[in-house]
Amino acid sequence: MKFKNLRKFLPILGILIFILILKRLDWQQIMHSLENIKPIYILISILISPILIFFQTLKWALILKKQDIHLPFWGLIKIHMISSFYGAITPGRIGYFIKILYLKEKAKISTAKSLTSIIVDRLIDFMVVFILGAIGSIIVINYYADITTHIIIAVITLFTIELIFASKKVQDIFLRFITKVLIPAKFKDQVKEFFNEYLKHSLNPFKQYTNIFLTFIVWVLIYTQLFLISQSFNIQINYLYFLVLPPIATMVSLIPITISGLGTREATLMGIFSLFRIPATKIFLMSLLNTVIGTIISLIGGLFALHEEKFIETVREESKK
Repeated sequence: MKFKNLRKFLPILGILIFILILKRLDWQQIMHSLENIKPIYILISILISPILIFFQTLKWALILKKQDIHLPFWGLIKIHMISSFYGAITPGRIGYFIKILYLKEKAKISTAKSLTSIIVDRLIDFMVVFILGAIGSIIVINYYADITTHIIIAVITLFTIELIFASKKVQDIFLRFITKVLIPAKFKDQVKEFFNEYLKHSLNPFKQYTNIFLTFIVWVLIYTQLFLISQSFNIQINYLYFLVLPPIATMVSLIPITISGLGTREATLMGIFSLFRIPATKIFLMSLLNTVIGTIISLIGGLFALHEEKFIETVREESKK
């Protein structure tokens, strides 16, 4: 099977996993759980969203400031919301990188410079989720012996990423290798120019200490929202577990085989929390409701996207006159 065809098939795989989960669930238990839901916890979870969006935008704004990119904070919030919308509807949240186009248009900077801030932001996210997930993996290691291999692989992966992105010299060697081996001759000059521009503006993500701290706050808020939703279904489990176990599912959900992690995330969470004898039905509903709420909130970004597209189109039309 060609990669192009495989790429089209992968998102369907996540949906199939989701359908298989649905078939195995007890629908009487689902209805019972929904009838006894506690809306107050869902409301509190939703009210956390504006605070979460503020911190997500703030940590990105600090990276941009270090790159001498200055945009109004409200404008950055809108770009962030737009990227959240596209991230929610694409496999592996790849749509998040739509930020590059909007940042390039708004700040009048190159694609390479736009890319650096997004990569640094995502790498810090990955690092924090990895640390939390590693702690969670240690908790479940006594139940799943094979998790040791996964931890070793994750540590090696993080070390490799740190080695590449912590030093501009190492990045330069890595990018030169890519250009020499993988890029066709007719595109080499363009790619070299792009990589040189990228290296000029790149930052070491592992020295952005304020951003790392803010990112911890962001993910604590995200998993606090999930914990509150769990309380709406009367799931009895320690709050601290919700800070270190769901990150494992977050990492799994980034595998681009489904839209917004649907299916893979639910399967992972159900497997993890089964260790605490929590009914699979409740975990499934908790995860699904969390996704639905996040998707509904991201629709605000969709509205911003429509407005921005109209604005950009108007500017382009006026410039032609």
